[in-house]
Amino acid sequence: MADLTLRNLTAIPLELKLVERFEGQPVSNSGVDDVKNLAANFTSKLGDIFNSTPGRVSPDVQIKGEARDRRDVSIALKPFETRTTDIRAADPGREVLRLTFESEGHRYQTDVPSASKKSTVMKRLDGAPNEYTAIYIQAGGCLAIFSSAHLSSWMREIRDEYPLTALSLPGTHNSPTCHVALPSVRCQAVGVRDQLENGVRFLDVRVNVSQDDSALTLVHSAFPISLTGNKYFKELVDTIYAFLDANPSEAIIMSKSSMTTSDGTRSLGSLNWGRFAGGSFFYDGTLMTRA
Repeated sequence: MADLTLRNLTAIPLELKLVERFEGQPVSNSGVDDVKNLAANFTSKLGDIFNSTPGRVSPDVQIKGEARDRRDVSIALKPFETRTTDIRAADPGREVLRLTFESEGHRYQTDVPSASKKSTVMKRLDGAPNEYTAIYIQAGGCLAIFSSAHLSSWMREIRDEYPLTALSLPGTHNSPTCHVALPSVRCQAVGVRDQLENGVRFLDVRVNVSQDDSALTLVHSAFPISLTGNKYFKELVDTIYAFLDANPSEAIIMSKSSMTTSDGTRSLGSLNWGRFAGGSFFYDGTLMTRA
């Protein structure tokens, strides 16, 4: 196994103080019988053909019994520092490491891998004021630690006078392509609302423009983004409006392009303002807006 790599992706120094090694076991599915498991596996494999997503960040493994090994350490991590340790990473599917960090006199704890495939908020052991999120990448034995944020409204922490050009905005490629589709068409695992709730602020949208399609069908190159029926730009706009209603501090930048001819591109400009834009949600000034 590789040695554990730690990445401090915060502006605050961290120090690893304690490493505990436990035997691990898969998260139980005791309530599901063999027939259901077989059906679920078959359905999952069939769905994978049309819903390809990357492998899990880490397996669903939970601690079993008492710690087999306990080691006091002192591994300091400066802000935004990456450091490879001499600590052996957890054996996949068989072990769990419980790591205790110290930051500004307070202690935080996390298990790697965790019992969930999602990122985890580190446990605050002594009423610590800060909150950290941990993501474990099993393939490289790498634990990344972030400062937790309210991802749905992170822009409210930014001073109003900052121009958007000064920000590094997280975004997605071909943002609405999350539906049941061929693997070459489906680029995203979740819908636009989930993307926005998780911090995305730049959307890449491709549409089909024609005289017979003023509704603007969402496409991936020449292909519709869903095998179960067309999806339309108006639905996407409504999703964005609902998010902005709930999060008025946020701003979204959209790249909207036509996958048709130059005539279609010219038509797109008039359709934008004639049918979808305007009102309080759009900025139409000649200068770059501010956050």
